Amino acid sequence: SWDELRAEAREEKPTVVLTVSDSDGNVVRRLNGPVDAGVHRVAWDLRYPAMDPTNLEPSTEYSPYSDSPIGPLAAPGTYRVSLAKRVEGELTNLGEPHTFSTEALGTGSLPPPDREALLAFQEKTGRLQRAVLGAVKASAEVQRRLDHLKQALDDTPAADPALAAEARAIEGRLKDLEVALNGDAVVSGYNEPTPLSIVSRVQGIVSGHWTTTQGPTATHRRAYEIAAEEFAGVLSKLQTSVGDLQALEAKAEAAGAPWTPGRVPTWSPE
Repeated sequence: SWDELRAEAREEKPTVVLTVSDSDGNVVRRLNGPVDAGVHRVAWDLRYPAMDPTNLEPSTEYSPYSDSPIGPLAAPGTYRVSLAKRVEGELTNLGEPHTFSTEALGTGSLPPPDREALLAFQEKTGRLQRAVLGAVKASAEVQRRLDHLKQALDDTPAADPALAAEARAIEGRLKDLEVALNGDAVVSGYNEPTPLSIVSRVQGIVSGHWTTTQGPTATHRRAYEIAAEEFAGVLSKLQTSVGDLQALEAKAEAAGAPWTPGRVPTWSPE
């Protein structure tokens, strides 16, 4: 029937899911396995998931100038992995969970750090990284909505010119936030030094010691303190700007502006 064909067209592809948990039962990582016939092997890199924004089309090309997103290393200890299949959104366990242990190789030239304290700092940094990189994406999304909205207001005869001025005011505040997040592109464009941005500080912590088994330096800890303090104010202002934009989009909708991203049209039968 047509209903059956629609259901088949909308069906999500089946997936094999491997779930890694620590000794306390907390999920550390979920990995997708192959679903083809035959025997397969899936490797866990002993890391927590990366906190970078979700990307449905990650690049498959290797770049020597940029690192792939990574999460913190899991501490040595006992873990458990379970296997399940997800068909039509429903998880079904396959077999029994297996327990395994991980150990530090002990080949580092520096004394081993307090691994629990190290993981706690990395997880704290990861939470800040998630929010900071998410704010960068949110800011770009707001800019895209503003670009469309300004054009839509120009194309709306009944729109008050004050609405366009309000859109440009929001855009100006947004540009200031982007400087704090990503750095001053205008000044650096003239090869002049600029203060470290929030993103630079956070990513510096991640690239500085997440690929080693040693603890963070005093510089890493200070960078976190500065980035966290600066980002708190930036995030609050970004949230305010988003609220202002939503209010402006409602005014544009009332004026009969063409559709723009972020809006759901209103309409009443006539």
